[in-house]
Amino acid sequence: KYLFRARYALTTNTVRFSINLNWHETKQNSSVMAPLFQKPHSSNPSGKDTALRKSDRRKLLARFKNTFATTLTSKDDDDNDKLTNIFCSSRSDVLQRKLSKDVLIYFRTPDRSDGGNDKSADAVTNHWKFNRTKHPLFLLHYDTLYPCLSMLALFPTILPTVFIDAGTSRYVCRGANLMMAGIRSVASSSSSVVSRGDVVSVSVRGNPMPFAVGVWQDGVGGIGVEVVLTYGDDLWRGQLGSGDEVVVEGDFDDGNYGNAGFVQGKYVLGV
Repeated sequence: KYLFRARYALTTNTVRFSINLNWHETKQNSSVMAPLFQKPHSSNPSGKDTALRKSDRRKLLARFKNTFATTLTSKDDDDNDKLTNIFCSSRSDVLQRKLSKDVLIYFRTPDRSDGGNDKSADAVTNHWKFNRTKHPLFLLHYDTLYPCLSMLALFPTILPTVFIDAGTSRYVCRGANLMMAGIRSVASSSSSVVSRGDVVSVSVRGNPMPFAVGVWQDGVGGIGVEVVLTYGDDLWRGQLGSGDEVVVEGDFDDGNYGNAGFVQGKYVLGV
């Protein structure tokens, strides 16, 4: 009787320990809950953005550079100038939005106009191409940075890129995860091998501009990429503005990042 109870207790506690351990490992390997922005207003539940101080913007710039140090060459003055202008320009603001206790989104506002009287370096060289509405820079989930599509339009190779056929893009734009069967190739500008848990971008073959960002799952459960944000989701819709502005097709403010292969937030074609 007592031996049975002891064996039962040992077995039960072992199972509980195993379940807790597996749950902990799953939690550690999990990404932002995907799809994150498929529901209306899911990218701005609070309606509040907080402007960052100059010191915090410099810290954010340093963090971004450090995260992508292997794909942003420190000797590349052009990249450094671009990033400094994007994060630290005195003519714009960087805003923080708290999506949840674990997720923050950072935005960059358009440059303020002063009628052309400002002759500073910021005014002469504006590397930020979005001049109508604020655009997201990146998503921060715990310690992981997810560059948003506006940043990838300017720095398309800072993430390893997963290439797919154009026909598959419509499902990704709807928020579906990308299965391994739909992947045609994976490319990276660094020498490191893509591992499970790495942040990656997704592009259509024949169009180098990324249209989605997610987490590489390496085939677990048949999934190649767990999609976090994508062209056509609520985060993308939030940067379109009121619709009253005059926008030239092919301009970065056309909702398609100036890319002819991006079609109405629904799918992406080669160019």
